[in-house]
Amino acid sequence: MECDEARWLTLRQVSTLWPGVSSVHETARALGVRYHQDDPARPIRYHAEDVRRLAPTLAATPPPPGHRRTLATLLALLLLLTTLLALALWAYRECRSPEPGFWH
Repeated sequence: MECDEARWLTLRQVSTLWPGVSSVHETARALGVRYHQDDPARPIRYHAEDVRRLAPTLAATPPPPGHRRTLATLLALLLLLTTLLALALWAYRECRSPEPGFWH
């Protein structure tokens, strides 16, 4: 059993071997790394030889551009959403007001 355990790595161990990879499981599946999970309560384990074989390749490959959303992108989206909501609320209030305004 101990020899078998040495052949399989946990997610944390794979993350240390693949430091630039943000989603280890998806990358492992895409690259054909063997993995298994004996019981849903236990963590997924990845085949050590496959992980070590791919480590130099993943270290040399830069992450794809735009892979992660930055804080600036999220703030810009929030600002856009707030502006659209404010305009919609203003238009709704103008249409419902009893005094003739711009829309009447």
